[in-house]
Amino acid sequence: MVQMKYNNMDWLRDFSEEELSSMLRGDLLLIYSLCGLEVLQAICENLMGLNLYISTKSLREAMKVYAIRNFDGTNHKELAVKLGVSEKCIYDFIQEARYDKDRG
Repeated sequence: MVQMKYNNMDWLRDFSEEELSSMLRGDLLLIYSLCGLEVLQAICENLMGLNLYISTKSLREAMKVYAIRNFDGTNHKELAVKLGVSEKCIYDFIQEARYDKDRG
């Protein structure tokens, strides 16, 4: 089997949006529709052939750190809206941080 390299995907720019939308399938169409051509090109050039799973675990940890850094004691609603989580989630992050601080 011949391994193909996809170093330069600039040729995709020669197609119209309608043409690309009709040719792409599955995950590539989803990426193109949600993220645009530039992101689709970057993924194709750098990650072609890989099966990707995007876990929320690392992102959730980043949300926790962000909430702890930016919590002023009164802005739980604003943080919840900004991070796309519930107010309870913000309180849980803060409580976990306090528990970890007391333990460590």
